[in-house]
Amino acid sequence: MKTASSHSILSALTRGAVIGLAAMSFTSFTGGTTGHAASLTPSASVLKQSANYYRTHKASLAKRYRFDYSAQTSMGKTGLTKVYIATSNTDVKKSVNLAMGYWNHKLGHTIFKLGTKQSHTMTVNLSTAKASAADRSDAWWLPAKRLTQIRSSEFATETTTLRNAMMNHSEVAVINQANRNIDAYAKRVAGDANATTLIATYRAKEVANAKQQLTAELNNINQNSLDRRARVFEYADTLAHEFGHSLGLKHSPNKTDLMYWQSGSSKFYNYDAVKNSTTGFNLISPTDKNRAKLAIKIHQALA
Repeated sequence: MKTASSHSILSALTRGAVIGLAAMSFTSFTGGTTGHAASLTPSASVLKQSANYYRTHKASLAKRYRFDYSAQTSMGKTGLTKVYIATSNTDVKKSVNLAMGYWNHKLGHTIFKLGTKQSHTMTVNLSTAKASAADRSDAWWLPAKRLTQIRSSEFATETTTLRNAMMNHSEVAVINQANRNIDAYAKRVAGDANATTLIATYRAKEVANAKQQLTAELNNINQNSLDRRARVFEYADTLAHEFGHSLGLKHSPNKTDLMYWQSGSSKFYNYDAVKNSTTGFNLISPTDKNRAKLAIKIHQALA
């Protein structure tokens, strides 16, 4: 018996009985680097230079490490950014707090902290701006306004997208495991006179188990709002990316960096990963961290 045939039977039965979703493809932005990656990471010696060195070489450092000093409008003289969350949405608040924590943890000290309406240097809010063919960004940093915005239309529909993605991710894993079980069993009973009946019975059992597991996962997602949790985690990294821009970091050519132009993680689609996490997935890489450290040092030298 070939894996392909058992897969098609089990896949069809499982999809029809549980969620009826079309197949989705996922892109994981976690593999590979480019030839520019090494040169984009500031060395320990570069991070130990004097303020005068940073002032003198600010232009060459910006070119080499991809900095935009004009984007550092929310940073105080010490590099601290005080963030005011101008929305009552509790999930946005959770994402902002996680994003700040990601940077503070990686940098080893507080560079982002909560501000108030009366005292802040950056505002985060939801925007009603509609997406266009030219711009489908889910969030962005506006240095002139010291404003980070989240597109509310994308934010509102993302729970459905993530719920479907988690179920499809689980479905693929469950089906693949069931097919491996079926094929292994078929090999064990291949010489039995009743092999056809035995395999059919075993396949039916695997189908039932797959349906039961996927139904349980879907119920858990709905009952425990795991789709909302996944969105909190996803937007935490989205906001951490935008906060990186506020530190003066341009996009990185390195796919493993948070500051890669299309940063993301397949973990947001992973039911088990989302279910078992309370703090999300900090995607800030060593390159992101050292670039941020250098950008902050240059800002302090220029302040």
